[in-house]
Amino acid sequence: MKLRIISALLITILVFALTFSSVFANEIVKLNNISDKAPGDSVTISGSTTFPEISIKVIAPDKTVLYISTSTGGDFTKEFTLSKDAVLGTYEVVAGVGSSIDTTTFKVISTAQPKIISIDEVHVTTKAKKAPVLPSKVTVRYDNDTSGQVAVKWDSITPAQYAQAGTFIIEGVVAGTSLKAKATVTVTASGGNTGGGNTGGGAIPILPSTPEDDQPKTDVPETDQPEGEIPESEKPADEVVYFSDLESVPWAKESIEALAAKGIVNGPGDGTFRPNNKVTRAEFLKMLLTAFDLVDKDAQGTFSDVKAGMWYYEAVASAEKLGIVKGKGDGSFGVNQHISRQDMAVMVYRTSLILGMNLSVDSGEVLFADKDDISAYALEAVAAMQKNGIIKGVGDNRFSPKSNATRAEAAVIIYRLYKIFNQ
Repeated sequence: MKLRIISALLITILVFALTFSSVFANEIVKLNNISDKAPGDSVTISGSTTFPEISIKVIAPDKTVLYISTSTGGDFTKEFTLSKDAVLGTYEVVAGVGSSIDTTTFKVISTAQPKIISIDEVHVTTKAKKAPVLPSKVTVRYDNDTSGQVAVKWDSITPAQYAQAGTFIIEGVVAGTSLKAKATVTVTASGGNTGGGNTGGGAIPILPSTPEDDQPKTDVPETDQPEGEIPESEKPADEVVYFSDLESVPWAKESIEALAAKGIVNGPGDGTFRPNNKVTRAEFLKMLLTAFDLVDKDAQGTFSDVKAGMWYYEAVASAEKLGIVKGKGDGSFGVNQHISRQDMAVMVYRTSLILGMNLSVDSGEVLFADKDDISAYALEAVAAMQKNGIIKGVGDNRFSPKSNATRAEAAVIIYRLYKIFNQ
């Protein structure tokens, strides 16, 4: 008898359990996704369920229960706030009844900026009398084991620091840290190799902030090639070059042929140089910067009339970056305007400062008879060029500052500076 009673009870319990399980098997819990949060943020848990009631809990990255609550059936929403010192990492949300549950996760991440803990040292090599070019950005290391490139403002470099072979250190300021960027500059003898190290930044020497000329110029039509020039060709160093039309400028023959032999100036390809043609501002800059290896292919021009991709772009952009040219009041450079003799002197003088050549003199030392015709911004440059024999006037002790320079005159002034620099 007892055995029958026990059997009946077991059957009843089994039937009840199966019925209960089948009912719950049809119940559903669905959690919505939760976006990443920061410490102190509010967290909203939402979803839906067919259960009459469910439990909800949030498990922290360290496996402790951070939050627990219950909700009635249907659509539900629960909200809680993370502490400001909440542990960073992945949090798990569990909602349901028994084994009928749904889960989702969200991350607590830091919004604070990582701290700079070190700055990689920069190494740059240049040759004596040539201004070193420092990078505009340096590599920094953060406290979250990452790194990045950030802008740097270097201290000024004086020509005396790179006047002769040796080594010196320059410091720079990086925003967001008291740590100093450091650049070790190695200066080799004038005959040594240049380049090396990190590059990409602006030149450092501080040049006189003299304005560009404000006198009107004569525009010439823009072309894809400089007037009288052809694109530079790959030539052996010091190749002997002859032009058939230099008889009219015997005083310029040596300079023109010497620069042509070095690939600094060219003719139009017909065996002539056209020495008496006027030279444009862009043409002169290209010759000048090529002569002293100052063209920076990464330089970016800002003048309104300096167009990327044109033959003059890299030269003018490099000159702007180095402070050799300042531009005009309307934001243009005047690439196709003929260059005046006084502007030519100013550009050569500023280049001499970049090269570390000590040619400075007082502007009152101009000895030309027509010194009163020289614009104020050009007086110092003309005085320095005259004193050092780089310009010698046009006869009768006159400089003729506002006359347009010829290709022959441009070649002579560049070659004279070139010889002094390489003495």
